Amino acid sequence: MIKLITFKRKMQNGVSVFLEKCLPESGRIFDPQGKHIIAKDIRNNYEKFWCLKDGKNIIGTVGILKMDKDNCELKTLYLYGKYHGKKLGLKLLNKAVRYANKKGYKTMYLQTLTTSQNAINLYKKFGFCCTEKYNNSNTADVYMKMYLK
Repeated sequence: MIKLITFKRKMQNGVSVFLEKCLPESGRIFDPQGKHIIAKDIRNNYEKFWCLKDGKNIIGTVGILKMDKDNCELKTLYLYGKYHGKKLGLKLLNKAVRYANKKGYKTMYLQTLTTSQNAINLYKKFGFCCTEKYNNSNTADVYMKMYLK
């Protein structure tokens, strides 16, 4: 049974294992000392984080980072490839956007790679549009934002 649950501290190792296995599916490498350092301590680095579980196994993740009182960033939206096409990415995205709306954020930002066309298509269908670079990232090449309600 697939369930979306709020991150708990005891899930930290499971998230790291998931990212290490999932990221290579999209041509990425989990870099816990660099690009993905915030994922080493989810509880203290993310405002909110969720895990999608199939039984006891984490199969997807999504998180929110607070940028300032009006803006947040969608982070760490990943899902194992074998679960693509089942609207589970949409489920993760929906959860994050509903949370951001509830918290009163006005704009949600995200960064990704041109090679992540499935994700970009999902973001566009959801209402995200391309925007200018908003941070110091040297790994992303696509920046998007969505105005919240």
